Amino acid sequence: MAIVILSDDYRKEQEALLADPIVAAMAASLTAGELVELIHPDGTPTFEFMLAANAEYRSRGGKASWSMGGVGRALATLVQRR
Repeated sequence: MAIVILSDDYRKEQEALLADPIVAAMAASLTAGELVELIHPDGTPTFEFMLAANAEYRSRGGKASWSMGGVGRALATLVQRR
């Protein structure tokens, strides 16, 4: 069992990203099947996915992310909620 400690800043970032229309649009283009290849078994994004998600988010004008895995984690969360 893994223990994950998230700071309040990271939680706030996730809340902002989950409500961000740019992240919602990005998540809409991902299927659950594709996501399996982009996340680890514990649901965290792979390094490659984090880099790609950050680059795409910024190319679309996103500004709410400051952490390395924030966008990838938000995308994974939104796709898994469907």
